[in-house]
Amino acid sequence: MPFILAAAWIERFGRVSSWVRDHHRLIQTLGGGMLITVGLLLLTGVREGLTRWLQAELVSGFQVPI
Repeated sequence: MPFILAAAWIERFGRVSSWVRDHHRLIQTLGGGMLITVGLLLLTGVREGLTRWLQAELVSGFQVPI
């Protein structure tokens, strides 16, 4: 069974792998920028306030649908 799945996805994986290989510099730059941004948010203490605000706005009224 795994061989059938691998055969079905090999063409798509090849395209995705090719795209990642062609854009690796952009991916690295965006990832580095995200790391720097999160680091600055942690260093300045803004992340805690942002997390509290998100929890109050998004999570406080959440109810499980079951």
